[in-house]
Amino acid sequence: MRAIWPDCERPARRGGRGRFGVLISREPAGGRMPEDRLCRMLAAAGSDMGLDVIVFAPEGVREERSRGLVRGWALAEGGWMPLLAPVPPVWFDRRFPRSPAEQAAGARAVRILRRHGAAPLGRALPGKAQVYAALRRCRALAPLLPPTAAFRPRRLAGLLAAHPAGLFLKPAAGMQGRGTAALRPEPGGGIVRIAGRTMRNEAFELRVPAERLAQAAEALTRGRPYLVQPLLDLRTAADEPFDLRLFVQKDGSGRWGVTGAAVRIGRRGTAASNLHGGGTARPALPFLAAMLGDHAAARLLGEAKRAALLAAREAERAFGRLAEIGADFGIEPDGRLWLLELNAKPGRAIFAEIGDDAGERLAAERTISYGLRLMAAGAPARGTPGPALLTDRRRKRCMNGTTAHSTATMQEVQS
Repeated sequence: MRAIWPDCERPARRGGRGRFGVLISREPAGGRMPEDRLCRMLAAAGSDMGLDVIVFAPEGVREERSRGLVRGWALAEGGWMPLLAPVPPVWFDRRFPRSPAEQAAGARAVRILRRHGAAPLGRALPGKAQVYAALRRCRALAPLLPPTAAFRPRRLAGLLAAHPAGLFLKPAAGMQGRGTAALRPEPGGGIVRIAGRTMRNEAFELRVPAERLAQAAEALTRGRPYLVQPLLDLRTAADEPFDLRLFVQKDGSGRWGVTGAAVRIGRRGTAASNLHGGGTARPALPFLAAMLGDHAAARLLGEAKRAALLAAREAERAFGRLAEIGADFGIEPDGRLWLLELNAKPGRAIFAEIGDDAGERLAAERTISYGLRLMAAGAPARGTPGPALLTDRRRKRCMNGTTAHSTATMQEVQS
């Protein structure tokens, strides 16, 4: 996309409309933004709520004469119009860097934004091990968490003996199913089959002698921190991996709610169900009803929603202000529910995949409305918890059972 950048500030020409920023990993190509559909929906929702949505890449963030500026784009008459504007008071982080250079450029841009008072809509979660530990402290969530340990190559043989159905390896800081692998012993015990996806998201499968499993796993992980879990029976009757993704957000009142739900189904023989790995998505309730029956499916989906809301609250209490999460659940054939992980930067492709246009619009509207709430409150730039987190109810570590779930559903603390 080639453009002459106007030396003006578009919001100033729009009667003092507010600004909401969307920080992307790289500048657009061919007239399309990265996540173009999402950016357009955010722009439309912002326009309806009196905000100018500005999409910008790290290269467009700069300082001039002690002022913070962003060189970005705004949607106008169906196309992306270039503009130069002051840093927005609140920005939504949609960076997915593909290289160390992009990671460094993004970090530099974030430092400038923070220096000039711009607040992130939410914040990233730390590694999976820290999130697991925080959720494990909640007695209502602990039974839903699979046993998890740090990966140590020499311990694999013992873990495989303890869990003969197999093991699941995943990066401690991974996303989109990259680098995951399932380890399954073949009958007889002499060979272990390893199937998964590389860090480049390419499917692979290999067979290794059991005595060489440690060396093979070490080559797979390449020194990166990994976690190991029992390989749960989370596959369809056609041997496809699947999980239940719940998209959870704050709205304009600061309350958590479930915006959408979908079952993600991976390719047969692979270890993960992520859409980026070639998976598909289905509406959650019909899929679960076909698997478990109508009554059991409704009960299970309700349990997952309550757990997702509770997990969002516990993660926020442990790590600071969040705006949205993707909560991933595994479901065994007998209906046993497992909370697999949380993602603070969930993708939104599931809405289009299952044809949930209303949910996709609602997701964009909630993003903008929560941004408006932070602007009105003068949100702290570092994403720290607000004063509401210091109430007596929030001082409690975690409530048990149905009471905790009901509170998470109906009375989520505003922030």
